[in-house]
Amino acid sequence: MLAKWWWRFHNEGNALWCKLIRSIHGRSGDSNTTLSLKSKSGTLYHIVSIKNDLLNLSIDMSLIFKKKIGNGSDTRFWTDNWVGEGLLKFAFLRLYRLDTNQQWAVSDRAPTFHQHYDTTSAPIATASQVGLVYNWSWLRLIRTWPDLAELEDLCSLK
Repeated sequence: MLAKWWWRFHNEGNALWCKLIRSIHGRSGDSNTTLSLKSKSGTLYHIVSIKNDLLNLSIDMSLIFKKKIGNGSDTRFWTDNWVGEGLLKFAFLRLYRLDTNQQWAVSDRAPTFHQHYDTTSAPIATASQVGLVYNWSWLRLIRTWPDLAELEDLCSLK
Protein backbone atom coordinates (compact mmCIF):
# COMPACT_ATOMS: atom_id res chain seq x y z
CA MET A 1 0.00 0.00 0.00
CA LEU A 2 2.89 2.37 0.69
CA ALA A 3 4.18 1.72 -2.83
CA LYS A 4 0.83 2.82 -4.28
CA TRP A 5 0.94 6.06 -2.29
CA TRP A 6 4.53 6.64 -3.45
CA TRP A 7 3.38 6.19 -7.06
CA ARG A 8 0.39 8.53 -6.55
CA PHE A 9 2.60 11.17 -4.92
CA HIS A 10 4.94 11.18 -7.93
CA ASN A 11 2.19 11.04 -10.55
CA GLU A 12 -0.46 13.33 -9.09
CA GLY A 13 1.79 16.31 -8.49
CA ASN A 14 -0.96 18.87 -9.11
CA ALA A 15 -3.40 17.23 -6.69
CA LEU A 16 -4.29 19.34 -3.68
CA TRP A 17 -2.98 16.75 -1.19
CA CYS A 18 0.43 16.68 -2.96
CA LYS A 19 0.65 20.46 -2.96
CA LEU A 20 -0.19 20.53 0.73
CA ILE A 21 2.54 18.00 1.59
CA ARG A 22 5.10 19.95 -0.47
CA SER A 23 4.09 23.24 1.15
CA ILE A 24 4.66 21.74 4.61
CA HIS A 25 7.78 19.68 3.96
CA GLY A 26 9.35 21.27 0.88
CA ARG A 27 10.65 19.51 -2.19
CA SER A 28 13.92 19.54 -4.05
CA GLY A 29 13.13 19.49 -7.75
CA ASP A 30 12.37 16.37 -9.71
CA SER A 31 10.00 13.52 -9.03
CA ASN A 32 12.74 11.06 -8.09
CA THR A 33 13.94 12.94 -5.02
CA THR A 34 12.40 12.65 -1.60
CA LEU A 35 10.96 15.34 0.57
CA SER A 36 13.10 16.96 3.23
CA LEU A 37 11.09 15.60 6.15
CA LYS A 38 11.60 17.07 9.58
CA SER A 39 10.75 13.76 11.24
CA LYS A 40 12.11 10.31 10.45
CA SER A 41 8.92 8.57 11.50
CA GLY A 42 5.25 8.49 10.59
CA THR A 43 3.29 7.47 7.54
CA LEU A 44 4.62 10.19 5.23
CA TYR A 45 8.22 9.27 6.01
CA HIS A 46 7.51 5.63 5.16
CA ILE A 47 5.78 6.60 1.91
CA VAL A 48 8.66 8.71 0.63
CA SER A 49 11.35 6.27 1.80
CA ILE A 50 9.75 3.08 0.42
CA LYS A 51 11.62 3.47 -2.88
CA ASN A 52 15.01 3.25 -1.16
CA ASP A 53 13.83 0.44 1.10
CA LEU A 54 12.80 -1.61 -1.94
CA LEU A 55 16.00 -0.73 -3.83
CA ASN A 56 17.89 -2.45 -1.01
CA LEU A 57 15.91 -5.57 -1.99
CA SER A 58 16.76 -5.00 -5.71
CA ILE A 59 13.25 -3.76 -6.52
CA ASP A 60 13.19 -0.49 -8.49
CA MET A 61 9.68 0.96 -8.26
CA SER A 62 10.36 3.53 -10.97
CA LEU A 63 10.76 0.61 -13.41
CA ILE A 64 7.69 -1.24 -12.16
CA PHE A 65 5.16 1.59 -12.24
CA LYS A 66 4.44 3.47 -15.44
CA LYS A 67 3.86 7.18 -15.24
CA LYS A 68 0.59 8.69 -16.46
CA ILE A 69 1.71 11.19 -19.05
CA GLY A 70 -1.39 13.35 -19.52
CA ASN A 71 -0.28 16.02 -21.98
CA GLY A 72 3.36 14.89 -21.65
CA SER A 73 4.80 18.12 -20.31
CA ASP A 74 5.69 16.64 -16.88
CA THR A 75 7.10 13.36 -18.21
CA ARG A 76 10.69 13.08 -19.42
CA PHE A 77 10.94 11.20 -22.70
CA TRP A 78 14.08 9.18 -21.91
CA THR A 79 14.23 9.02 -18.11
CA ASP A 80 10.65 8.43 -16.93
CA ASN A 81 8.95 5.05 -17.23
CA TRP A 82 5.92 5.84 -19.39
CA VAL A 83 5.93 3.36 -22.31
CA GLY A 84 7.36 -0.06 -23.06
CA GLU A 85 9.25 -2.14 -20.53
CA GLY A 86 11.40 0.23 -18.50
CA LEU A 87 13.17 3.46 -19.37
CA LEU A 88 13.67 4.36 -23.03
CA LYS A 89 17.24 5.46 -22.36
CA PHE A 90 18.13 1.81 -21.67
CA ALA A 91 16.00 0.31 -24.43
CA PHE A 92 17.43 2.70 -27.06
CA LEU A 93 20.88 3.42 -25.70
CA ARG A 94 22.42 4.38 -29.06
CA LEU A 95 19.78 7.04 -29.71
CA TYR A 96 19.87 8.26 -26.13
CA ARG A 97 23.61 8.91 -26.44
CA LEU A 98 23.08 10.77 -29.73
CA ASP A 99 20.29 13.00 -28.43
CA THR A 100 21.31 16.63 -27.93
CA ASN A 101 18.70 17.17 -25.20
CA GLN A 102 18.16 14.09 -23.06
CA GLN A 103 15.87 15.92 -20.61
CA TRP A 104 13.09 16.88 -23.02
CA ALA A 105 9.53 16.03 -22.11
CA VAL A 106 7.32 13.61 -24.01
CA SER A 107 5.31 16.58 -25.29
CA ASP A 108 8.49 18.04 -26.82
CA ARG A 109 9.13 14.80 -28.70
CA ALA A 110 5.59 13.97 -29.78
CA PRO A 111 5.26 13.89 -33.56
CA THR A 112 3.03 16.41 -35.27
CA PHE A 113 1.07 15.89 -38.44
CA HIS A 114 2.31 17.76 -41.46
CA GLN A 115 0.00 18.24 -44.39
CA HIS A 116 1.24 19.58 -47.69
CA TYR A 117 -0.64 20.20 -50.90
CA ASP A 118 -0.44 22.73 -53.66
CA THR A 119 -2.69 25.78 -53.58
CA THR A 120 -4.45 24.92 -56.83
CA SER A 121 -6.04 21.76 -55.45
CA ALA A 122 -8.69 21.47 -52.80
CA PRO A 123 -7.33 21.27 -49.24
CA ILE A 124 -8.14 17.56 -48.91
CA ALA A 125 -5.04 15.57 -48.16
CA THR A 126 -4.37 12.09 -49.43
CA ALA A 127 -2.46 9.56 -47.33
CA SER A 128 0.78 10.37 -49.16
CA GLN A 129 0.43 14.08 -48.35
CA VAL A 130 0.11 13.65 -44.60
CA GLY A 131 3.16 12.64 -42.60
CA LEU A 132 4.50 12.70 -39.10
CA VAL A 133 7.18 15.24 -38.28
CA TYR A 134 9.39 14.41 -35.30
CA ASN A 135 11.20 17.04 -33.26
CA TRP A 136 14.62 15.42 -32.86
CA SER A 137 18.07 16.89 -32.61
CA TRP A 138 21.02 14.50 -32.93
CA LEU A 139 24.73 14.99 -32.31
CA ARG A 140 25.32 13.47 -35.74
CA LEU A 141 23.24 12.14 -38.60
CA ILE A 142 21.42 8.87 -38.01
CA ARG A 143 22.94 6.83 -40.82
CA THR A 144 24.28 3.52 -39.49
CA TRP A 145 22.11 0.44 -39.67
CA PRO A 146 21.94 -0.08 -35.86
CA ASP A 147 20.96 3.58 -35.33
CA LEU A 148 18.32 3.42 -38.05
CA ALA A 149 16.93 0.16 -36.65
CA GLU A 150 16.67 1.69 -33.16
CA LEU A 151 14.96 4.78 -34.56
CA GLU A 152 12.45 2.63 -36.44
CA ASP A 153 11.74 0.58 -33.30
CA LEU A 154 11.37 3.73 -31.21
CA CYS A 155 8.95 5.36 -33.64
CA SER A 156 6.82 2.19 -33.72
CA LEU A 157 6.33 1.96 -29.92
CA LYS A 158 2.73 1.90 -28.74
